[in-house]
Amino acid sequence: MFDTYSEIFEKRAADFHYAMRQCPGARAVEFSAVIEPLRHLPAGLVCDMPSAGDYLAEYLCLGMTTG
Repeated sequence: MFDTYSEIFEKRAADFHYAMRQCPGARAVEFSAVIEPLRHLPAGLVCDMPSAGDYLAEYLCLGMTTG
């Protein structure tokens, strides 16, 4: 199986990225819900850290960027 947490994380990340490529809109509602509370704030940087796949980018408002 896996020896370290980094191996587990790498496997889970690879599986998630594969699934997102197969069905890119599957989590659209979830991603929109994450960004919606930020819409009234001034433009800024949004860190998409959990997936590192830049999946939130298409849901951002004008002036927001991911990093």
